[in-house]
Amino acid sequence: MARPLLIEFQDAFYHVISRGLNRQNLFLDEDDFVFFLWLLNQAQEKFGFICHGYCLMNNHYHLFLQTPNANLSKIMKFINESYARYFLNKYPNRDGHVFKGRYKRKLVQTDLYSLQLSRYIHLNPVKAGIVKHPHEWKWSSYNAFIGLTASNRFLNKEWILQQFSKNKKQAKEKMIEYTYEDISCFWNPDDYSCGKVILGSKEFLHHIINQHIDTSKIDHRIIAVSELNISKNQKPEYVLGQLEKLNLEAKMKMQVSVYFIKQHTNLSLAEIGVIFGKSSSAVSKIFQRVKGKISNKIRSQMDLK
Repeated sequence: MARPLLIEFQDAFYHVISRGLNRQNLFLDEDDFVFFLWLLNQAQEKFGFICHGYCLMNNHYHLFLQTPNANLSKIMKFINESYARYFLNKYPNRDGHVFKGRYKRKLVQTDLYSLQLSRYIHLNPVKAGIVKHPHEWKWSSYNAFIGLTASNRFLNKEWILQQFSKNKKQAKEKMIEYTYEDISCFWNPDDYSCGKVILGSKEFLHHIINQHIDTSKIDHRIIAVSELNISKNQKPEYVLGQLEKLNLEAKMKMQVSVYFIKQHTNLSLAEIGVIFGKSSSAVSKIFQRVKGKISNKIRSQMDLK
């Protein structure tokens, strides 16, 4: 599968997640957590990012980063490679892999989702059932925000707190109140994402495409296909009805119809072949061809799905 394009520009905001291989723990004792926080300090001094929040879980971590220097790839390469060396040196019985592939990242539309994302990150230990209250987990930035602990050097608290109030005491109180409004952890950034790399609106997505992506490399027909809201286990006629909304030439319409019916219904290859007058092997080839176009044109550019 093609590696998703990393969109980098000055002062971009990202939600970054990196997981242990096979969901194995990244942090096996308290010293591991402490070393990772020290590593974030080193990375901040070296690359000049701004961290607006973090949470280190046992088998993954979350960062809310701003990159004045458009250098997220360098930041993450330094952090994950440095931690992997530390981890494998400390635990030589491991198989040589620490992280599960490439880290995940989403560009954040901060005027809509900065506070929700901050809350979501801090509530991760609650959602996981590790603690009942976010202040009980000391490996996140939450306690620094509300004044229970000192702040790490790499953490910038002011930008988030000032969105609650210019008064520091009131800002902390309002942040606590806001956090507990979603203590059941209902809010999920995936529900508000446009494509796999945008936490924001479709307007924000198109702004990013227009300003920061070489649009000549994007097949907009495939983007339109990939954005169709078709859920699993639909009836073939429903899928075909959705595809009627797209202005596609006949050949491509047939191809994407085969793809979506195969992807979103329970019909067999032979049954799909009956609909289009194709053999099972022809249906399989068409499906793989369209799937490849979506992978190569979209995931290599925007990782849309």
